Amino acid sequence: MLINSDLIFTAPARFAEHYTTMLPLSIVPAPVELPSMAYYLLWHDRTQHSAECRWFRERIVRAARAAPATPSLRRVA
Repeated sequence: MLINSDLIFTAPARFAEHYTTMLPLSIVPAPVELPSMAYYLLWHDRTQHSAECRWFRERIVRAARAAPATPSLRRVA
């Protein structure tokens, strides 16, 4: 839907960079400074205390913290 429209989409840099390799999208600078994004892991009450879900969340957090802070972006004006 985005590709066939004049809509814009704001997303985290890594997400945008990933999809520009597969889709005819361009990354352009935002016209204003945008605040940092906060990320959350949400689990249903029924499973949030299970050992398996805790293990999985810990792996996700570890991978996210190990990722580079800022990717190099191809910017198109």
